[in-house]
Order: sequence, then C-alpha cells, then structure tokens
Amino acid sequence: MRFQRQEGKELACIWKLLRYESRVFSEYDQFQDFVRRSGNYIYLSDSGIIAILERWRPHLSCLVIWELVPAAASRAPVIKDLIESVREEGFQQLASSLLTEEGKEPYLEAGFQEFESIIKMEKKGLDCPRVREPALLLPAEEGHLELLVELEREAFPPFWRLDEESFRQFLKGDHFLIALLKGRMVGYNISNILGKQGTIYRLGVLPSFQ
Repeated sequence: MRFQRQEGKELACIWKLLRYESRVFSEYDQFQDFVRRSGNYIYLSDSGIIAILERWRPHLSCLVIWELVPAAASRAPVIKDLIESVREEGFQQLASSLLTEEGKEPYLEAGFQEFESIIKMEKKGLDCPRVREPALLLPAEEGHLELLVELEREAFPPFWRLDEESFRQFLKGDHFLIALLKGRMVGYNISNILGKQGTIYRLGVLPSFQ
C-alpha cells in the first residue's frame, strides 16, 4: 500500500470521502481552513485510506497523525506504510494524536514508543480559591508576541513549545489571555468555548509562578 500527498483540486474529492466519517472536521470550512495553513498534509492511499497530518512545530521535523479515515484503518500495517511515505518527504519523526489504551496498540506494533501520558480533567462549577495577589488578565495582542515566545522557552521543553507564528494564529480567533503580575507577564491561557462548555487548550506559566 502506498500513500500519496493530495493537493489542489484533489482535496475537493477528499472532502467527499471525509464528510461522513471524520472526527476532526464537521464542516467543509474547517477542512478548507486546515488545508490552507502551511504545514498541514493530506495523504491518500491506493486503497482509499485518508491520513490527516500536521507539522507539529516549525522547529521540529515531526508530523502528527490527527486522523486515519476510516477509523478501522488504524492498523499497524497501514501506519507502517504511512511512515515510509512521510520519510520520503524528508520528515524524521512521526507522532500520534491522543490515544486510548486500546487505540495505542497498533502504534506500538508499528514501532512507536509511548512519549507522554496526558490526563484530561473537567471542573463543574466555577468556584475558585482566592489568591493573595491576583494577576491582571488582559486579551493577548500582536505586541505581546515576543514576550510570549520568551515565556514559552522557560515554561516548556522544545517538543511542546509554540513559536511566534503559532501564537499569531491563535490571536485570530481563540480566547487568548495573558496574565500580568506587577507589570510582568507571568502566564497566558488559550481556550475555546462551544455552547456552554469551555476548554482550556493551553496554559503557560513561568516556572517560578506555577
């Protein structure tokens, strides 16, 4: 089985295959926005399997598998074929998206190693403990980008860091706040709200203030 990268007019046909089975895209506009952004890749195998991949960080030669469609395609032989295809594109590393215990088995069989264990938590009710010196929360702006990049270097190891262009993309639509304490930027929060449910997408805080 061979995977080939899809571009241009081919992508309209890809959406016809994705629209009823994708867990990542619920609308065509979301799919279009994804393919317009540099660093995003759509692959199609000769047997009709679609792979949705994204370059993880501009400073890393790593792609993330966001989705394989149909979902039943998440099998070790398929993943191994995908590895060969992205290697030919010059990438040196391939990572999975978040996986369940059951979902990680095909990746382990394909030679992947467990890198991080992530826990998702939920809070019902918004009561919070008081703090002695609350930070001032302000909407993030273009002028904050340089300070955000500096904070990122201190708060995260290289694999997890965002660069300036990534922060600039988040300024366009997400709920993006910075935290100031005595005039110093000590953290930021990127979140989104869907209906009555809010999700903290990313929280960055200087180590000395965590």
